[in-house]
Amino acid sequence: MSNKNGESLDLLYTAYANLVKAGKDSLSAAYRFGQVVDALYGYYTYAEMGREIERSAATVQIYRKLFQRYPHEGALQEVAQKLGTYDISKLAGRNPAVPVHWAYHCTNCGSSAIVKEKAAAGQYVPVAREAVEA
Repeated sequence: MSNKNGESLDLLYTAYANLVKAGKDSLSAAYRFGQVVDALYGYYTYAEMGREIERSAATVQIYRKLFQRYPHEGALQEVAQKLGTYDISKLAGRNPAVPVHWAYHCTNCGSSAIVKEKAAAGQYVPVAREAVEA
């Protein structure tokens, strides 16, 4: 997926097609679609991905935000159940009704952006900007 070819965009299209036909499993499909968008974002813009699936850049972006907001699909399902909604824009946005705080770090060496873990409410966890030697 490191080059701009039809194969990586086929992955995007397939994930979007699964999202459209998901029905009751729509949150699972939305999370997986967001995961694909997140993986492709370094190679394609939201606008390029949106054109591929005939949607706006904003639509593509909201699914990436959804994926980044929750550490795993189960957390997304739990919040959706608590809120009583499957509205992606509400679940991906900053909703004060559901305080979710995540800290990013490697559980092995302490470097950042490896694992998402729940942080204590109000806890500030700095993100290391430099590589940490193991």
